[in-house]
Amino acid sequence: MLNTLGNITLLPKCFLISWFLLLLFALLLLWKQNKFWLLTLTLSAFALASAFALFTPYLFTWDEQFHALVAKNNMSNPFHPKLFLNHPEGITIPSDQWVLSETWLHKQPFFTWLMALSLKLFGSSVFAVRLPSVVLFSIMIPVIYRIGKLLFSQKTGLIAALFVMHSAYLLGLVSGRIGTDHNDAVFIALILFSFWAFFEWQHSNANKWIYLIGLFVGLAVLTKWLVGLLVFFGWGIMALREVYLQKKLQPMKPLLISLGIAAIIFMPWQIYSFTRFPELAKQEMAYNSQHFSQVVEKHSGDSSFHFDNISNLYFDQILFSVFISLSLLAFIIFKPERKKLILIFLPILVAYVFFSCAQTKMPSFTAIVIPLVLLMFAFTINTYTTLIKNTRVKLLGSALVIFVMINLLLKPGQTLDAYGFKTGTALYKNNISHTAMLEFIQKQPVDDRKRVVFGCDWNKFAYISWMFYTNDIAYPFYPDLKTIDKLLKQGYEIELIDWNNAIPVKLQSDTRLKIIDYQLEYS
Repeated sequence: MLNTLGNITLLPKCFLISWFLLLLFALLLLWKQNKFWLLTLTLSAFALASAFALFTPYLFTWDEQFHALVAKNNMSNPFHPKLFLNHPEGITIPSDQWVLSETWLHKQPFFTWLMALSLKLFGSSVFAVRLPSVVLFSIMIPVIYRIGKLLFSQKTGLIAALFVMHSAYLLGLVSGRIGTDHNDAVFIALILFSFWAFFEWQHSNANKWIYLIGLFVGLAVLTKWLVGLLVFFGWGIMALREVYLQKKLQPMKPLLISLGIAAIIFMPWQIYSFTRFPELAKQEMAYNSQHFSQVVEKHSGDSSFHFDNISNLYFDQILFSVFISLSLLAFIIFKPERKKLILIFLPILVAYVFFSCAQTKMPSFTAIVIPLVLLMFAFTINTYTTLIKNTRVKLLGSALVIFVMINLLLKPGQTLDAYGFKTGTALYKNNISHTAMLEFIQKQPVDDRKRVVFGCDWNKFAYISWMFYTNDIAYPFYPDLKTIDKLLKQGYEIELIDWNNAIPVKLQSDTRLKIIDYQLEYS
């Protein structure tokens, strides 16, 4: 473990130290009843998320580097999302190859807009790519605390906040290590914010919260489509029940207002994209619709996939099942909490049933309810520890259980190994390889010359990272002579990356081309 920690570079180490010290200081302020304890806890979460975001200096292959490149290109035109700024005349890309597409509608645009804003403000760096996720993750901490406090108690909110901020899975999304990365990190945060606004509305009955629900839901849908409507499921059941009891439609009015605001936010992009890019938008919508009825991109699994994946999102399935059972038992025993727990448990149940029925299975599909699951666990721990009469035993018992849960969620040793810090492992070697790739790319000139680079495939999809760090157009393949002639006539300089002696013989002696040997520099 000490050797693993020793492989972490200085800046993330400083953030880790800041996280720990701020966490202790926040708990001390809470003990002293100082009002700044929650702000300090939020800063602690920001430091921890920043450390994770700095663990790796390079963009991850799936899917982070694609999102980062689209975000970079969004800086010049946010209303035309592009993976390639343009394909030179003479290069033809098959329409089904989205990894080589020019216009990129593979996902909804809001999260790449956030990343583009960060890149515009802070430059084209990996940390700037991850910063919006870091910020939203940090904001989730006071939000989940507030939800816990509104529904149950301050202690429940505190425990939930501690659990969420130490979720290795959520931190993995923030850092880009887990596929779907910032798309899901932003999505999860916005869904949580919509639940927060809903509970605030229930608590105060103020109309502003109805509008905020619609805002957060609209942005969630504009990030990763219709699952962002999740908050309306429990709300809808409650509203329909009131309609039945009152024999009036009035209880549906707030929900419909929120839904209308959400539609005002996410529908313009749908109309615009189908109008501006009709064929591609139709193709992408059909592709996304297949996720429920078909296995997409070999992401298959049986009906138990998401249950088996619980150890990845949380911890051991048996222990998870014990906590869920205790939560439901508390739900049965403590009658005043039933309505509150229904509002939390039903969305969790819906998410797991829906995605278990879907033919395409991906680990992050059910990650949208991680904060709600951890809130249930916080309620469970607080509920059962309040039954202990001895104050000292209660305090020590609560602290011990919370510490063990944080350790189970954060999985310190396993998590650090996953980032390639353990010497001698395959991930450690992969880390060195990708860092070398980054160093190689960053040595290339960044200027206004028209340049096309071929053969960027020594690491999978290296051409994507190449375009993120340079102003070049890059491809994984090598051109034929006809394509070279066309590019030269258009005024492009042509470079070929020679890795593992892969350049075709007929191109090796062409003096019009510049050859860069990757092996000589990074063998």
